[in-house]
Amino acid sequence: MAKQKSKDLESGMDAVKLADVQYDKAYIDQAEGSDFLGVTEDDINKAIAESVESCMNFINNKVEMKEMKAD
Repeated sequence: MAKQKSKDLESGMDAVKLADVQYDKAYIDQAEGSDFLGVTEDDINKAIAESVESCMNFINNKVEMKEMKAD
């Protein structure tokens, strides 16, 4: 922030307070979120690969886009 101020720049947000929000106040304890809701660990690499494969199948006209509707 001092470096920006020395160049007469103003970011529009306080970087110190932003760090507090990102690392402290935005954290949800696993026991209060995932555990409470019954969410289990996923294989993130597998999930990404499946997502990419689905996108490529759509791009290559191998599948149709599915409509998503709220109930």
